[in-house]
Amino acid sequence: MKKSETYDMAKELNEIYNSYKDKIKFIGIIEGYVENQKELDEYLKNSKILFEQIDNTKSQGKPEILNYNMYCSPAKILIGRSGKVIHSSCGGGNSYELIQKLDSIKN
Repeated sequence: MKKSETYDMAKELNEIYNSYKDKIKFIGIIEGYVENQKELDEYLKNSKILFEQIDNTKSQGKPEILNYNMYCSPAKILIGRSGKVIHSSCGGGNSYELIQKLDSIKN
């Protein structure tokens, strides 16, 4: 992924986060394969994501923690208070439906 795409994705996610952070909990899940902890730390430093990130990366001798079969990035999943998924979408730039759903539940 190009740095400009990473920045745009981070910008989009951070704008949504900043709009709803006082009402809704945000958690990011970092995916992929990393060679070592230094590589992961560098990625986190450069990602500029403002909310908490969970390390779900794999490396030699380190399996992923969560296995939920998501095949897009970013995957945007909204889980309601009951623990059920109430919205999911894939990719950047298509956050309109997510924002509508967030607006409907933020109070």
